[in-house]
Amino acid sequence: MNGIEFYKGLSAGINNLLNYKNKLDEINVFPVPDGDTGTNMCFTLLPIVEDCNDKITKNIGESLNIIADLALESARGNSGTIIAQFIHGMRREIRGKDRISINNFSDALISGYDSAIESLMNPEEGTIITVMRDVANKSKKLFEENPDINFEIFLDKCYQESVESLEKTKNILKILRKSDVVDAGALGFVLLMQGWLNSVQKNTKIQSQHLNISYDHEKIESLKKDIDFTIKNKYCTECAIESNDIDKAELKETIKSLGDSMVLAGTKNRVKIHIHTNTPTKFFKICGAYGKVVDRKVDDMTKQEHTIHHTGSS
Repeated sequence: MNGIEFYKGLSAGINNLLNYKNKLDEINVFPVPDGDTGTNMCFTLLPIVEDCNDKITKNIGESLNIIADLALESARGNSGTIIAQFIHGMRREIRGKDRISINNFSDALISGYDSAIESLMNPEEGTIITVMRDVANKSKKLFEENPDINFEIFLDKCYQESVESLEKTKNILKILRKSDVVDAGALGFVLLMQGWLNSVQKNTKIQSQHLNISYDHEKIESLKKDIDFTIKNKYCTECAIESNDIDKAELKETIKSLGDSMVLAGTKNRVKIHIHTNTPTKFFKICGAYGKVVDRKVDDMTKQEHTIHHTGSS
């Protein structure tokens, strides 16, 4: 696989995700029911489709470097930042390569998962992380069982694994069991895989029938009423830090006590941080000690959820 082929597959996945943005927003009940998972994932990934095309070459290492930097720069929200870090992890494995084999692709998926896990304060099973891990492990097993496996078959089996893993998220997190929905971020990852698979199939797009995205709107809205007042850290807060040599481990340790749902993604020169906190001013001040703070964003999730519930929109 070269850089152009990788980009075409990923772009097809992103376009598939865009078609389901509103549905992802509607089933977004974890970690808080703020109804923006689809919006944030699409905001993170859309620039890859819109701004990368004329920069992509056959060199996959160089191309993925461009893609990963853009994803990290655009990263927004919990799932958006996690998926950006996943792409960054793939970039770390593929760096320096002109083209890759299925074994390289599998190694990149594993590196993507490892990188995503490293970015989280408290990784939660039953989320996008679970599906990432299951797909990465399946990919390695497939190659070990058949080193000559065809890429279309390889991707199809990885996709089927993602669908099975997604369905399990309903039973892992209590809040998903109550609402009878899968995790929204995890579904977003599966949709990326589905779109990529459909783009490489020769004659037909049969895989869509294996993905059930039905849900009970009234049940979800009822659940959101019940958990209106359980948001412990009300401000969804984000920023990026730019510097020459950011100690990500130290930074993560320093800010982790300020809230929850923290994701710290990026490189030693630029990190993107997402956190739910009650003290955004203190958070920004601490970040300022590590470099130049840019792209600040603060949303009151209690107002977000109230607006979503009472307007019925996503």
